[in-house]
Amino acid sequence: QIRCGNKLLLSGTPLQNNLAELWSLLHFILPDVFDNLSQFQSWFDFSNVGREDQSAAEVEAERRQLVVSKLHSILRPFLLRRIKQDVETSLPRKKEILLYASMSPTQLQMCQALVSRTLSEMVTKKTGSTPIKSSPQLNNVLMQLRKTANHPDLITSQLDGSVEYPSGEDLVAQCGKFRLMERILDRLKTRGHKVLIFSQMTRMLDLISIYLEGKGLHPLRIDGSVPWQKRQENMHIFNTNPEYFVFLLSTRAGGLG
Repeated sequence: QIRCGNKLLLSGTPLQNNLAELWSLLHFILPDVFDNLSQFQSWFDFSNVGREDQSAAEVEAERRQLVVSKLHSILRPFLLRRIKQDVETSLPRKKEILLYASMSPTQLQMCQALVSRTLSEMVTKKTGSTPIKSSPQLNNVLMQLRKTANHPDLITSQLDGSVEYPSGEDLVAQCGKFRLMERILDRLKTRGHKVLIFSQMTRMLDLISIYLEGKGLHPLRIDGSVPWQKRQENMHIFNTNPEYFVFLLSTRAGGLG
């Protein structure tokens, strides 16, 4: 037991990933108030929520909303929240524009093959070889569809045993997102902008890097494998050297700041 007059918890994630994790933090701060995990979890039991005419997805969304709302009400007396606009007033206002990319014929064929579970046969027909034994499990169809939407090579390279990346032209021809990205980057570069590209998949960053290198653009990069010293160096170069136009970032590169 730690004896102290006051306790302060600094967190970048006020609402933790799960109730048990959140309770453990609250129990450490206020053990007299949050003394029982089971009781704490019972406060968020919304199993009776929903109507018979609602779909499972609608009921689950309503439950999540109720949990978040109750969490806010419970944490409000104990939480001091400061957002970027409060701390850094010189930041420009955020402007968010959603652009939708059409799938390429290759992507559409792969999606259909994934849903019908005939992807291995499709690859065999195209390459003339049997997919390698270490090919990815296709049980999680939604994840494989997500990979296909990002770029087909995320799947086909593992199925056909290819060790070489496609050319820049092939990368664009195979993927609707790359076609859209190419048009956007050309316009932004002409107007003197700098670009940050984020992805949850480092393999996707590899493909984007190959494409950019093929166009003579040398991107900087931060992912989980980059040490903090190199991160600082890359950020300094990007901010001071006009020759560097694109910065590739993994959304899972946390832990080193």
